[in-house]
Amino acid sequence: MKFEIKKLFASKLIIICLVLLFGFFVFFVVNAYKSREEVSEPYEKLISDISDVSDDSNSVLALLKEKSEQMTTDYYLNSEMYHSTKGEYGSTLADDMFLYRKAYNDAKKYFKTFPQNRIRLINDAMLTIIEEESKENPDKSIIALNQKAVDKYNRQIKMELKSTGDLFNTLYFFDNTYWDYALIAFIIMLTVRMFTLDYSTGAYQIVFSTPGGKKKLFLKQYFTLIASAVTIIALVSLCQIIFGYLFFGVNNLSLPLQMVEYFEFCPFTISIGEYYLIKFLCKTLFFILVITLTAALSIIFRKTMGAMSISLVVFVLPLMIITHYFMYTTGDNVNTISEQYRIYKALQAITPQGLLNLKTYFNAFDYLNILGVFIPRITCCITITVIVIILFFTIGLRRFAKPKR
Repeated sequence: MKFEIKKLFASKLIIICLVLLFGFFVFFVVNAYKSREEVSEPYEKLISDISDVSDDSNSVLALLKEKSEQMTTDYYLNSEMYHSTKGEYGSTLADDMFLYRKAYNDAKKYFKTFPQNRIRLINDAMLTIIEEESKENPDKSIIALNQKAVDKYNRQIKMELKSTGDLFNTLYFFDNTYWDYALIAFIIMLTVRMFTLDYSTGAYQIVFSTPGGKKKLFLKQYFTLIASAVTIIALVSLCQIIFGYLFFGVNNLSLPLQMVEYFEFCPFTISIGEYYLIKFLCKTLFFILVITLTAALSIIFRKTMGAMSISLVVFVLPLMIITHYFMYTTGDNVNTISEQYRIYKALQAITPQGLLNLKTYFNAFDYLNILGVFIPRITCCITITVIVIILFFTIGLRRFAKPKR
């Protein structure tokens, strides 16, 4: 494998592109740094002290409510004293008052609003089941889907009074389409070079003189590329965790993903750290697909420009399309009955590029009915990706080192 790595990075163009890729990543790091949010140490200390007093959510809520209301009343009676007296956590008592208010609002969101919202979802699903069953010809798929929702949301999520940091901005700066474009182009360039260089020099003919050489050489080149891609993705993922901690205060990966407001309605029982891991594995799977399909095209065409051009179109164009429709799932454009939204959800199910943006797979109940079996949309996308990888791996292996007719 050492020889393959040396061959891969012997080109000055590849080194230049690697430096440009690094510069591209640094650009996003700098932007994230400019948008960083200072972690409020006084607030962290306050919620830590409150959590030490009691583990019971009702007791914590009652304590924070009482303290917040008492300090608010005292503030209106003697605001001057509140601004001039040193506080226990903040620089003044006024700061303490705002910290207690924030802590109470967060506790209410985690311990009261969150379970109420899940109960509402369960009740809505059960009501839909009852209404459907009362019809003369009930739709069994609707009943089964809503029963699945009841089963998924009727689970206890252990919420804690702790800060989750700004996970959304962490994902925004390090999981964006521009970075995906750059990495796709770079991985395609590496793959095309690996599998066309021997053809352009005629060195591939040596393979025929070695027993089993065809298979060994293909696997060496293939897994060298995968190792290179996994290394890059792992380094970027590690940097995302580190910079998420430094810039946005995402410092407790064991907390439930549902504690992040964007993922409140996630039906899966996973932590923030497990979400990071799933994201890494899905990105890795996608770039294994990029390597596999590009390798097959390089072996078939045996020309650098042809294989590179087709690979770029195959991977970049669908990403542009799915990104275009993604806008209809965000902000003021959210409309679950719009045609654009339905197109986006369909693309998410069948396009491997959906694995580059996992957020919308995890922010709501998102299941598909396939032959009467309900599976998560992300599972469908992963299955299709794996099938395509196996198909093009087989094609590449069978066509590798065959004489061109």
